[in-house]
Amino acid sequence: MTPFIPIGLDIRVPLGDGWPTADATDWPPDEELYELAQKKLGLQENLFQLLDVLAESTALELRRMVSQAGATLIMLELLESTADAYLPGRRLPVLPDTWEWTTLGLDVCDINGFFSALRMNGHLPLFQANEILEAFACAEKASILVPPHRPFVVVRLRSIT
Repeated sequence: MTPFIPIGLDIRVPLGDGWPTADATDWPPDEELYELAQKKLGLQENLFQLLDVLAESTALELRRMVSQAGATLIMLELLESTADAYLPGRRLPVLPDTWEWTTLGLDVCDINGFFSALRMNGHLPLFQANEILEAFACAEKASILVPPHRPFVVVRLRSIT
């Protein structure tokens, strides 16, 4: 299995009929709840503008807040080697081992803001785990075709309600 590691959490509005994506322009964040969670729980953003959750008790309270609001808590994960290259000295989120995350799929995004290359193809659905080689090929092509956003990387997207 390919070693993905979490790089942070985000709070998104309920998905509805759209495609799940790491791209916040296609699946918007719940900005009001995000700001409330930052203020109430003292959460900071990391380099990728994702929430850094560094205590299990904070994670539990965050999940309670998200659940009560009917929003979706998502976790973005990078390959460990990619995270090593772009997040030196990173801290992993501290999350309960008992949480059962739903894997939504693999997105192909630029490392600087999670602009999804898949949206350039008319909102294609995410790659599934067994399509990881296709996701890598898509990332390589996107890095060539869209130089202002390179590098594009494979991002595993997971959710919990």
